[in-house]
Amino acid sequence: MLDASHSRPPESPTTASAPLGGAERFQRSALLVLVAFISALFILVVRGFLLSVFLAAIAAGMLYPAFTWLKGRFGMRHRVASLTTILLVLLGVVIPLAGFLVLVVTESVQLSQSIAAWLRGGPDRLEQLREMVARIPLVGRLVPERAEIAAQLADLSSRLGPLLAGK
Repeated sequence: MLDASHSRPPESPTTASAPLGGAERFQRSALLVLVAFISALFILVVRGFLLSVFLAAIAAGMLYPAFTWLKGRFGMRHRVASLTTILLVLLGVVIPLAGFLVLVVTESVQLSQSIAAWLRGGPDRLEQLREMVARIPLVGRLVPERAEIAAQLADLSSRLGPLLAGK
C-alpha cells in the first residue's frame, strides 16, 4: 500500500512558497532595475524610429496575404514573391502618389506666381481685393489698410512659391 506522502515530490528550496533571503531579494531587485534601465535607454535610442518601425509593421501585416498568395503562385519561391510584392506596391502606390505630389507642388507654384502677377497689375488690384474681402460679413471690419495689405501680400507671395517647391 502506497502512502500519499510518497507520491508528492519533495519541495525544492526555490519554489514560490519558500521565502526569499536578503541576498536573493536584492539580486532580483537589482536585475529588475537593470532591465528597466536598459529598456529605458533602448527606447531613448530608438525613439526617432518608433513611428517608422510601427508603420513598417502595419505595412508588412497588410501585405503578408498578398505575399503568401504570390508565394503559392510562384511555387514557394520566397525571393520572387517578395520582389513581386515590392514591385506591385511601388507601381500601385508609391509612383502614383509621387506623381500626385509633383502635380500639387507645380500647381501651387503656378498659383503663387499668378497671384503675384495679378497683384503687380496695378494699384487698383489691391483695392479690388480689399473691397471683395470687405464684403464678407464680420470680416470687413478686420481688413487692414491698403499699404499694409500690399506689404503682406508681397511678402506672402515671395515666400510661398519657394516654400511649396521645396527650394
